[in-house]
Amino acid sequence: MSRSSDITLRVLRAVTVSVFIVLAVVNAYQSLGWEVIWDAEIFSYIGWLVRTGLVPYRDIFTVDLPGTLLIYSWVVKFLGPGDLAFRLFDLSFLLVIDILIIVYCKRYGLLAGILAAGLFSCIHLSAGANQAAQRDYLQVLFVLAGFQLCASVFETGRYNSLLFFLSGACIGASLTIKPVTALLFPVIGLIACLYLAAAKRRVMAPLGAFLAGGCMVPLCAGCWLWSHGALAPFLDIVCKYTAVSYAQASLAPFQQVVYLNSYFGCSFLYLAGVLFVLSGIYLVRKKQYRPRFILLCVGVAYGLFHVLCQRKYFFYHYYPLAAFACMLAAVYTVEIKLRANKLLEIIILCTVVFFIAGQGCRSYTAIAANRPWRNKFKDVMQVEIAQNLPPGGALQPLLLNGMHRALQEMGLLPPNRFIYDFPFYHDADHPYIQELRREFIAALNKKPPALILLARACFPCPVYERIEKFPEFSRFLQRYDIVSEHVDYRLYKYRGGAGR
Repeated sequence: MSRSSDITLRVLRAVTVSVFIVLAVVNAYQSLGWEVIWDAEIFSYIGWLVRTGLVPYRDIFTVDLPGTLLIYSWVVKFLGPGDLAFRLFDLSFLLVIDILIIVYCKRYGLLAGILAAGLFSCIHLSAGANQAAQRDYLQVLFVLAGFQLCASVFETGRYNSLLFFLSGACIGASLTIKPVTALLFPVIGLIACLYLAAAKRRVMAPLGAFLAGGCMVPLCAGCWLWSHGALAPFLDIVCKYTAVSYAQASLAPFQQVVYLNSYFGCSFLYLAGVLFVLSGIYLVRKKQYRPRFILLCVGVAYGLFHVLCQRKYFFYHYYPLAAFACMLAAVYTVEIKLRANKLLEIIILCTVVFFIAGQGCRSYTAIAANRPWRNKFKDVMQVEIAQNLPPGGALQPLLLNGMHRALQEMGLLPPNRFIYDFPFYHDADHPYIQELRREFIAALNKKPPALILLARACFPCPVYERIEKFPEFSRFLQRYDIVSEHVDYRLYKYRGGAGR
């Protein structure tokens, strides 16, 4: 490649990096006005309940793992429950992720690291407020920290057991948010064994330290639950519900990925898959098995598995894949040298340019739209609840995503451990679901709440008529009058003004 071509590529890289820095900063500034919506409302509400003294699983029925709930409870404790506090948390988390991305890619040049960070920031911020601080997004920080520590160990050749322990601890922390990262332990363990064997070093001590670190954080979370009497309810929910019924709920057909996260009509999943296959061929052709690059390829492979194994294809499932794909794409902008006779390199670079241009367009579109992302239920709900809730009365929430904010701001605790009703409706004939139904009805009969707030949206039955599939609850509701009905929710009031 001529000197003039080299200079041209350098200028193009610098311009691209500058564009994505501007896009990320503008999008971040616009996001400061976003309100807490969607899944973050449930997590924030549970985090607030934890701060009031309730214990997850024992006092709150939830399918989320302890790591997510503890993070949100700390956000409420140290930053507060407000919308701006939540935006500062989400953006601070993004900043730390970006720093880790830059540190990881710095070996390929500072521009590569900044480009990767800018790409990931734009993906996150252009997705909108309903993807803020999602569980898979929170995992990215811990997984990247673990990969960075592993890469440093492999590159320096100083196989320090402490660094292996810390790497395992980071990945173990991500395991307390979602269990899919468990796959990384055998994969990274195998890579560590290969590098240790090549260096003629003992395998057991570093590998044992890595696995011990991986077990430490989940064990600490388990001890916290045990000390609060919540370990048995947690295992009960995980073993009898999450792994059996919830995992099979709302599965989407594979064809749906074509319509999600598309870049000029091409699914991001397909794009990342092509990049991974090309990277494998590139590795074999070059025969340069650098640990940092190999771990990047492993990260992309894990990201693909992370999306596919959950089989729901929600946007937030793509976060680990997005982080590693951004890093790999940015590295290729430095790694690949254009030569007319290098077909593989040309194909890789065209794939990378397609991805970068697609994300640039998506980020610009999001900035131009400048969607306000307001909570459309909160204010109306608060007024109606205040008008109908008697002093000292209780409200039973049976809500889904995006409806718990009003309860948190009004300081309303649930009268029992159920804050949504979707567990009652899928796989309804399963013995554990029947057991949950009996527990719920017993709690309602013992102390009927003054108000019941029922959301229309509920998978797998997104209609009010789903209550007919729960006969005991349908009969119980005959004691109540509908005092307010909207497209999205109903408010029931105990007849005669009684109720707790």
